[in-house]
Amino acid sequence: MSPKVVIVVPVRADPTAVPRLIEPLGPKSALERTLAHALTAGDDIPVVLATDDQDLRRFVQERLPRVICHPRTAKDYVAAVNEAVAATAKDAEIVAILEATHPYRPKALVARTIQNLIASPEFDSVIAVEQRHGHVWREATRGDLRELLGPEGNEEPTVYFEQRGMALATRRKILMGGHRVGRNVAFEVIERIWTLADLKDSPGTEFARLLAPHVETWETQA
Repeated sequence: MSPKVVIVVPVRADPTAVPRLIEPLGPKSALERTLAHALTAGDDIPVVLATDDQDLRRFVQERLPRVICHPRTAKDYVAAVNEAVAATAKDAEIVAILEATHPYRPKALVARTIQNLIASPEFDSVIAVEQRHGHVWREATRGDLRELLGPEGNEEPTVYFEQRGMALATRRKILMGGHRVGRNVAFEVIERIWTLADLKDSPGTEFARLLAPHVETWETQA
């Protein structure tokens, strides 16, 4: 029998961030897009919006009645997710987490991340990452010098950056231990085009607006 899964979208009541989440990007807002992506993961997987913003809960209930709106009380990120799972899907073994600040993602990404974790019992978590190539520098021990990472100092290593909030599937026991991601992690690699539209800053928000007319086709094809 497959483990039970729940998807949580945590959102804090923030007068600066929330307006960006409900601003229309094409026919849907960033929050609606994120929740719609979650709903495509499976009809039997509950989707929970965990927020302490009453108006935001009402906004979602009117537009996406399938989404469970949980009144968040915990301030800590992991605690808020645990709280939402305990209240809405207490028997869930796998928890997927999405963040609405990433409005665009391949439509299959959420389901793929969850299925990869189900199929791989040796992993604690599956995270969405962006692959980059190039020189990687770190601070040296002397002054403000920097040194290049790599065995010979002249290699260009492949580096993977987690795109937090794009898609994460993790075992509930990891969350119950106070952690978002476990030690044994598998990657779900995505293209950089998806990561540039990030509503956490003004350039990312503007890029999201520019992508809006084109993204429906891209999401389906990716």
